[in-house]
Amino acid sequence: MQPIEEHLRYLEWLPKDPRRIIIAANGELGIVILNEELNDINVIDIFPKFHHDTIRQFAINPVNQSLVISGGFDEKVFVTDISKLVDDIQTNQVKSENSVYLCQDVVSCVRFHPSDSNVASATTDQGVLHVFDVRTGNTSKPAFVYDTSKYDLFTHVYLDDFTVCLGYGDGSIQVHDIRTGKTLISFIDKAVNMIGDFIYEPQKKLLISLGMNKFSVYQVNSNNFELIHSAYNHQQQPCVTNGNYLTEINQFITTDTFGHINLYDL
Repeated sequence: MQPIEEHLRYLEWLPKDPRRIIIAANGELGIVILNEELNDINVIDIFPKFHHDTIRQFAINPVNQSLVISGGFDEKVFVTDISKLVDDIQTNQVKSENSVYLCQDVVSCVRFHPSDSNVASATTDQGVLHVFDVRTGNTSKPAFVYDTSKYDLFTHVYLDDFTVCLGYGDGSIQVHDIRTGKTLISFIDKAVNMIGDFIYEPQKKLLISLGMNKFSVYQVNSNNFELIHSAYNHQQQPCVTNGNYLTEINQFITTDTFGHINLYDL
């Protein structure tokens, strides 16, 4: 495949289209379109730049896959309709606009709510959780902003509609009720010294924490987190950068900073 001449920070397949991949290249979003055989790249379209600094993460809306939220070092979360951007590129016009949510700190992670596709959330490095409506105008709800008073909040994931799991740079994991702001659970991940990302599989209630050094897998039952698997390196080893849980075959695939791809049977 042809290379993309930028530093790729993040990528995700469009859920309903195996030929299209959304990418974050430095401070720009783009779309990669594969050929019919899925073994080569037909088109790479980089969208007009709207972030003023590097993108850390983006998320695709679970209902409308044209809607993408992205956040990073410019302290903003942009809400973007990528189908309109593609139309702009094809017609050589600039008609589409982004809406923006201001976090006033470096954005570490963005997610969509699991059951309300109009609601998104973001965490910041200074330890603040934002939950907000992606719509503009009279239909939008006021934002919920919760300061955890703990720095290096690098990731979060929803366990259900009202419960959010937070991951920190010191290996701490906290579970919060976003209705009340109360901390329900707090513990230290013994295998991952610095948590960079979470993956949650709701059907099997498996939480996977990724980062340095490797990853941990927890079985989540009510307020109990049971460690069922961990991969830990005692020596200086690569940091796990991303992972995907393959539900059908109960396997987990990871990438790391050394360029390795590892497949684990859970």
